[in-house]
Amino acid sequence: MKKKSPMKKKGLIAILADKTQSNFRRTKLIFDKLWAEVIPKVLREKGKVIIPSFGVFVLTEMKEGKKRNPKTGEYIWVAKHKKILFRPCFKLKKQIREW
Repeated sequence: MKKKSPMKKKGLIAILADKTQSNFRRTKLIFDKLWAEVIPKVLREKGKVIIPSFGVFVLTEMKEGKKRNPKTGEYIWVAKHKKILFRPCFKLKKQIREW
C-alpha cells in the first residue's frame, strides 16, 4: 500500500481559494498574514487562540530541568522555555475518527 503524501500549504491555499471563490494570490496573502503574523501576535499577548470547529492553540511555559536526548540517551540541561500546543476540538476529533 502506497503511503499518502501530506497536504502542503499550496494545496490548502488552493482549496481555500476555490471554496471562497477568490484568486490564489489574494488567498495566499491572507493565509500568510494569518499564520505568520496574527496568530503568533495573539499568542504572545493572550496566550490562547480559539478557532471554533477546529481547535485551540495554547502557549505553555515548560519548566527547566534535565531532559534525555532519545537518540543518544545523553542527559542535557534544558532552560525554561515556551511551547505552542494544539488541542483539536471535539468536532474535528469526531470527523477524523469517522474516516
